[in-house]
Amino acid sequence: MTMRKFLVSSFWFLVLEGACLAGGFGFNQEQSLSLSGQNLFSAGITSDSGSYSILRQDRSGITLDSARAGVSSWTCIGSNLGPCVVDCVIKCNAIYDSGSNTNYDHGGIGVAYNNANNWSSLVMPNTASGGVDIRDRDNLGTEHGDDTGNVGIAINHEYRIRIDYTNATTSVSNSTINVWDNQSGTQLVTNKVHNFFSNCPTNGWLSFHTYGSSWTLVSCAIYKADGTTIVMAGPQLWAGEFGVIGNGEVGDGKLIKDSHVVQVCSDGSNTSNSSWVFDDSPVGFKDGTVVGFLTIVSGRGGGILFRDDGSGHAYYFWYDGNNAQIRLFKDPASPAAIVDGPSITLATGTEYPFTLIARGSVLSFTINGVTQTVSDSTYPGFGTIGFVGRESVINFRDVRVLP
Repeated sequence: MTMRKFLVSSFWFLVLEGACLAGGFGFNQEQSLSLSGQNLFSAGITSDSGSYSILRQDRSGITLDSARAGVSSWTCIGSNLGPCVVDCVIKCNAIYDSGSNTNYDHGGIGVAYNNANNWSSLVMPNTASGGVDIRDRDNLGTEHGDDTGNVGIAINHEYRIRIDYTNATTSVSNSTINVWDNQSGTQLVTNKVHNFFSNCPTNGWLSFHTYGSSWTLVSCAIYKADGTTIVMAGPQLWAGEFGVIGNGEVGDGKLIKDSHVVQVCSDGSNTSNSSWVFDDSPVGFKDGTVVGFLTIVSGRGGGILFRDDGSGHAYYFWYDGNNAQIRLFKDPASPAAIVDGPSITLATGTEYPFTLIARGSVLSFTINGVTQTVSDSTYPGFGTIGFVGRESVINFRDVRVLP
């Protein structure tokens, strides 16, 4: 039995190297990415969200869905932010209200969220009014608007938002806001200076918010205040339903042990099946390198999935303790061996460094100094990377994806 699973509970810190601000970031574009292993996205919706709220991810991006009229939904990204630049692309999928509340059906990104009743510089395209709602809410819970007029915001259309958040040390804290039609490139809001209203927070969390509507965060990048030094980019969340078991957040076999370690279970524990588990990330490449550390906690073994096209076709190098070998397989939907590599024995409970390199048809995997190199051109194209486990519990620490 083969089961595909998705990490359900956290963001990983991604660094996008050599990125350009123009035009936003595509979800599965070929980018040079570095994955540090930090879990920076909060696990699911905040406690401020309505009970119907849904957070999920597919290959189109991260969707935050109010699911009902009049329901407010929130999720927070990253740590408490200082001066920074946020550059994202979002799209409205649906609105649920009718009548008097319709004009509040908006969604977007904010840079200084403390809680649902206290935040600043929340920038929300509004498909009902056609404008961009720019809002602060002070510490008394009063909402203040600095909205634009009708600039043609429409449903099922991508918009790029850039917020230059200065966190000025004067009596007000400023942000400069730009909005583009991401499909045509037309600029809809140009260098709008937003002075935070009195008693509104001057720092807080980066947040994604919807009200009475469903929005998808197609991409999101955070820069230092210079606007060029990348801090993190993505989207990075592998999202779905999750619960809490033991000392970590878990769902379908994925246990978050701490900010650096994720655990893949394929031994029947933590809701996993006792067979293969393939855990795709939203990060991908055609040619690239994956490095990190692997520990076999118990069981047979596991490894790294790469060039996964989402239709059952991919490569994966993995350590098979039953054979005491490094093995290259293909096709998660129907696992098949390509070649068995050199003999190696990995001890249970010991952490080993690994490196996977894919360059055209030349594929190699090194763990604990032992390398398997294979020439195979079955799947030369772009695809996602991920984790593999087979009848085991595997820890992956500080995994990075490099050019």
